[in-house]
Amino acid sequence: MNPSYTDFDVIEKESTKVTRRENQFIIFSLRDPTKLVFGIDYIQPSANPGTLKKTPNDKLIELFTLCKSKIDPLKCAYIFYDFSFYTDDGLYRNATCLVTFIPDSVSTLIEKFSYSSNSITLGAEIKAQKLITLNNLEDFEFENIKHLCMSFRKN
Repeated sequence: MNPSYTDFDVIEKESTKVTRRENQFIIFSLRDPTKLVFGIDYIQPSANPGTLKKTPNDKLIELFTLCKSKIDPLKCAYIFYDFSFYTDDGLYRNATCLVTFIPDSVSTLIEKFSYSSNSITLGAEIKAQKLITLNNLEDFEFENIKHLCMSFRKN
């Protein structure tokens, strides 16, 4: 999907599709951090819409690698991901994660403030189960996110 400018209603609509498992992940960003103007950068539809179908681990990693390849390492972004993984005991789990990516090396002070200060509110609005903040794209690795999501407990 080409980058598009939008209001929050579209972000909320696409995020709802992630929680309903119609989309696997969406990547979006602030086009104007001072006015909270959002734009969608990429949408990945789910391979199995509406279901939590067990997917082989190599396919989960492949999908995660696709997501990582769509993130610009020089720009801040939000990634809302229906992250599925296998625990060390072989249990299949998932958590909806909002990853706030704020690269230290290129972000302005206004961007850093806008992205970090809005991540908690945004996470609540789109019903993210886990909030994660990363400052380096090298930290956006499957095993790292898996470790962070393993601490999440569903009610």
